[in-house]
Amino acid sequence: MRKTMVWAVLLLAATVATAQEADIVYIDGIVDVKLADGERMEAFIGDYLAVGDTIITSEDSLAELETESGSAIKIAEDTIFTFQELEQDGEKRSVLSTTLGSVAFRFNKFTGREPLIATPGTIAGRS
Repeated sequence: MRKTMVWAVLLLAATVATAQEADIVYIDGIVDVKLADGERMEAFIGDYLAVGDTIITSEDSLAELETESGSAIKIAEDTIFTFQELEQDGEKRSVLSTTLGSVAFRFNKFTGREPLIATPGTIAGRS
């Protein structure tokens, strides 16, 4: 039983260390999603976001996301935020990228590695 529990935790951690997907759990104001294929549409609570998708908030708007690992992402007004992926040492890593505006993150450390954080001038995170 204990061996099974250890394997389950390791499998969960390995899953979370790869690309992060998220659901929109809160919206206030006008928020759009630009899908990885370039299509842009209005965002709604419950929408699923995957690698390559971008959230765009307008003036006086905000959005909150929750990742599969339970981490929370709060996207402020006038912000462009994208889920990206980077291969590092043969392993795919999540990159949470803010092109414009501001974003607040709360990571669930128990479930895996923290993603990398990117802005127009830098990429930060633990390797």
